[in-house]
Amino acid sequence: MDRRGLGFATILLLSGCARVQHVDGGRLSDAYDPATALDRHVRTCEIDPGRCPRADRLRLDLERGFLAHAAGDRDAAYARLSALLDVEPFWTPTADPETVARRAYAVAPEPYRPLVTETLAGLGWAMLAAAERGDDAAAARAAVRFSELRERLYDARDRSEHGAFASYVAGQIFERMGRRPVARAYFREVLATRESLLARAALARTEDAQDPVANAYLAMPRPTSTGTDVGYSRIVVVVGVGHVPPLRPERLPVAFARTLAGPYVDALGIADRVDELEAMGVSEVVVPDLAPVQRSKDTPVLWVDDHRIRLERLSDLAAELEAEARGLRRLSAAAALLRAVQGQDPTFLRAPDTRSVTTLPAQVYAAELDLPPGLHQVRAEVASSSGSRRAATAVRTADRDVAVVGLTVL
Repeated sequence: MDRRGLGFATILLLSGCARVQHVDGGRLSDAYDPATALDRHVRTCEIDPGRCPRADRLRLDLERGFLAHAAGDRDAAYARLSALLDVEPFWTPTADPETVARRAYAVAPEPYRPLVTETLAGLGWAMLAAAERGDDAAAARAAVRFSELRERLYDARDRSEHGAFASYVAGQIFERMGRRPVARAYFREVLATRESLLARAALARTEDAQDPVANAYLAMPRPTSTGTDVGYSRIVVVVGVGHVPPLRPERLPVAFARTLAGPYVDALGIADRVDELEAMGVSEVVVPDLAPVQRSKDTPVLWVDDHRIRLERLSDLAAELEAEARGLRRLSAAAALLRAVQGQDPTFLRAPDTRSVTTLPAQVYAAELDLPPGLHQVRAEVASSSGSRRAATAVRTADRDVAVVGLTVL
């Protein structure tokens, strides 16, 4: 192992089960679940960014960005999450073995780098935070970057969600900016991946058309009537709930990892060196894997000015992440074997590791409603066997304004 690899391994081994404090409503709290906390190695990024890989710095930005948003600090959230604007993807589902092998080489030193689902969702929250701050230009930049990555990574025929909530938020942002053709494209993007009455109603609105089904959905009891009234303003509320599963180190026998990696071993040209590993008695390598978690059945309840408002689920990020992790198993095995043959200690991740995917919410819901201009109280609550959790904010709207509000109930 070279000196750099030894230093990285030593930091990880010393990290132990470190817990991290986080901001909760403006004050520090140690009540945060340690299974989703950053380990000591990642926290060194705040002190000395040069001591940690770029992947860990991005993960730190993701973690801190989501926590800042949950605490109501939209400026800090956008400042952190905007780091994703220059992120390049490192894999695609349809790549050939040689291409994936090259990406395995790139990812090998940084096995816990952000995944595609994290990046797309992070950009979604970046545009949400910017829209809440009233910075539509910054929100539009995040939306365009989201679209670029999504188009590059996924086939147009793929009907998986892939951050559908972010497409819906982007549509609202461009509609607010008066760019209705762009807004329509985003609302259609939502409808291409899932049935959404919210997106149908928004698309009909931008086309000056009528959608009876969507209109009936939006005609539920609410603080005021539909948006045909003079002097209305629209509030769009996005609610994130729960946590995605945390990552954990998993040990795989070398022989099984080789079988799992399949053609990538040959494409990397390391077949003979893997044979040497086994001859030397190296029995296993370590790959990142998602910890098993019980799927939350918590459903949020939204209140605006003490009126209960219906929420529609737009994204199941936990399911998206699990699907992506399954698709990366071969790449992870190839990268783990590559680390081993390059002389990096294949067991260096055996120490307890508490870093998470991020504080990415497991599910994302949304609602929109028309209200008279003024100050409005917005509150989201989640009731579960462990007690009730809530997040709240106040939003002031002007005549014919469109306000975008995000709440995260961790």
